Amino acid sequence: MKIYLLLLIALFASGRAHAAPQVAWKLTHEADLPYDAVLAADEHRLYLGYSGGFYMSRGPGLTFRLTLPDRHVTAIGVGKNAVYAGTLKHGLYRSDSGGVTWENNSVGIDTFDNGPFVDERRYAEVNQILVTRSGTAIACKYHAGTYISTNRGEWWKSTYNLWRVPGNFNNTIRISHDIWSMTETGGYWWAATTANIVRSPDKGKTWQSTKNFKFTRIDDWQEFNGRLYVIRHVFGRWNEDEHNWEYFSEGLPPSPESTHFTSLAVHRGRLFAGDFYSGVYLFDDRSDTFVSVGLQDSRIVDIVSHNDYLYAAVMEDGIYRADIQIVQPYGKAATTWGALKTE
Repeated sequence: MKIYLLLLIALFASGRAHAAPQVAWKLTHEADLPYDAVLAADEHRLYLGYSGGFYMSRGPGLTFRLTLPDRHVTAIGVGKNAVYAGTLKHGLYRSDSGGVTWENNSVGIDTFDNGPFVDERRYAEVNQILVTRSGTAIACKYHAGTYISTNRGEWWKSTYNLWRVPGNFNNTIRISHDIWSMTETGGYWWAATTANIVRSPDKGKTWQSTKNFKFTRIDDWQEFNGRLYVIRHVFGRWNEDEHNWEYFSEGLPPSPESTHFTSLAVHRGRLFAGDFYSGVYLFDDRSDTFVSVGLQDSRIVDIVSHNDYLYAAVMEDGIYRADIQIVQPYGKAATTWGALKTE
């Protein structure tokens, strides 16, 4: 009888709704980070970029090494054989040594130093670097054009006269100077422009409009369980069957208008989101609800999964990590997330 009672209690506990897990976060790198700090990772290293330069870490991210000083790093792209660093004012750099040594690869890209207009707002920041599955590198410079390289950044070509979508002005609209960020998933290249989110089924040869998204400056994209998720001031998911965007907010703080998601990460088969005002959340895609996993009083500027840990870049604090292990997988008895084990 006691055994059956214990089983019933265990099943009830695993199925209770919206249980808030307790996750221990540990500060591993203390730094005064700006709002545009960026994290990235590959199999071997964790990367950090901000106004202090480019940093790389080996192992569990306890120590970081500065390898690209005197450059404000605003974007990081990780490919199979190269790491790219986009900067404020000084274009792009490539490392063939996993972030240890660097060379400037800005041939063909307008920068603050060589642009026809010395305008910091126009030729300043590289917002994002996307390395596609084929190895093509795409650099997005909002209002300063999008550039593409097929030879690992040796030289870049502007897409101004290449990338267009159907419109009312001469039947086409150039999108190169309107792209904020991009991703590749589901057989498409996706781009967030000033007007809408568009996608290309043929590597940029043609582009298609999607139904209007609430915000056009997408801060991050993530493919999870075969679906595309996007974030900004809302948390959205593309519905391919209905060809539109869905939005979710259940489980977030009472004032969703103040929500500003900054980043997404898939860690151990689960989707996490970092919010600039209220910490890190886990998104349950079965019930379409959020569960807080800590750092609620912190300003999250980026999150990334690296080996056994989920890392969070916290403004004015530095880099935190948490060993988040899902010990209750999907199952018939569980209706929401089960307990999370801390380090």
